[in-house]
Amino acid sequence: MTARSSYESIIATAGQTYLAALLSDEQTKQTSIDAQKSVVGHNDVNGNATLVSTTLAANAAKYTNDLAAERARQASVDAARATLRNSGDLGPF
Repeated sequence: MTARSSYESIIATAGQTYLAALLSDEQTKQTSIDAQKSVVGHNDVNGNATLVSTTLAANAAKYTNDLAAERARQASVDAARATLRNSGDLGPF
């Protein structure tokens, strides 16, 4: 396997891992919100405090996890790019 093909493989894997993390984060967020909505009387219309706080916390957790996934993806890409350059491959990314 050449350095270039290894780089391309890492980039593809990092992207797939990132998308899987985003999907998982969204599902976790929605599950948390749905658990509160399943309680009778908890809806957005009546301003139920428990539902509102759960929604805010779920959105904040999703944002934090999405950001961590993006940072991990970028770290993988940066490491792959550095390895590619260190191998002497000076072609475009």
